[in-house]
Order: sequence, then C-alpha cells, then structure tokens
Amino acid sequence: MIAREGLSTVLRTSGFGTVDPDGTAVLDIDVVESAGRSVSDDPTWDTGWSTMIAYARSKEWVTADGRGVRAHVEYESSTDETP
Repeated sequence: MIAREGLSTVLRTSGFGTVDPDGTAVLDIDVVESAGRSVSDDPTWDTGWSTMIAYARSKEWVTADGRGVRAHVEYESSTDETP
C-alpha cells in the first residue's frame, strides 16, 4: 500500500497519470502502453494490452477523452484518503 500524496507525486512527476479527488488513480494510457512495450519481449503483448483496454472501456474505466484509465488504489490508512 502507498500513501495518497506519495502516489500523486509519483504519477504527476513521472507523467504516468494523476489521482482524482476520490483517490482513484488515472493512468495515461499512451504512457503506460509505451513503458510496457519498451520492456516486454512477449509477442502477445500488443494483443494482451488491447484486450485489457477494451475490457476497461466496457466497464467505463476509461476517461471520456479516451486518454486515461482509472485504477482503484488501496491507501496506507484512512487518513491518507482525504483530498
């Protein structure tokens, strides 16, 4: 588990995303895709990625602009969950 402010800082400074006011991480799809692709030598990686993002879309976890995907986060303590 991670502290909320720590996650927010890491996501913002790395360019990987942000944290919504409700505590949900919103990951930049293009950035995560690029990072994953750069370290994978699995020939099925693209298919797996596409399948995962399609599933996220079907659950309405992708942002309205299509650039982010929401990810549930469990924080260290309830005090870290306030904006």
